[in-house]
Amino acid sequence: MDICEMHCNEPEIRLVRKAFDKNEDLSGYDVVVAQEPCDATESVISACTEQNIPFCVILCGVAHTRLTGELDEDAYDWYAYLMETYPGCGFQLWKNGRFSSGCIYSEKVFYKLKQI
Repeated sequence: MDICEMHCNEPEIRLVRKAFDKNEDLSGYDVVVAQEPCDATESVISACTEQNIPFCVILCGVAHTRLTGELDEDAYDWYAYLMETYPGCGFQLWKNGRFSSGCIYSEKVFYKLKQI
């Protein structure tokens, strides 16, 4: 997954292309927003949760590999796994015909985004 750095003191966006790892140091970030990070999804959620960084991850409609290496059979099992593993997070599901997508977020992300 590529990392896009956004500095909001004077709205500035800088794109940094490198793989995201769950051990990524996020201390310089106010908030993390990830759009369909695929197999990096759980790494983003884990890193943000462990480092207390507000986040919002837009999920795609398919299951991806867990940090344990397991792969769920469908997106709904994947979403359930994420909610069970990260119980302090909020979740929103969108259905569009036969396709669905979701969003998992830390509760304080909306407060942080209002401040920016």
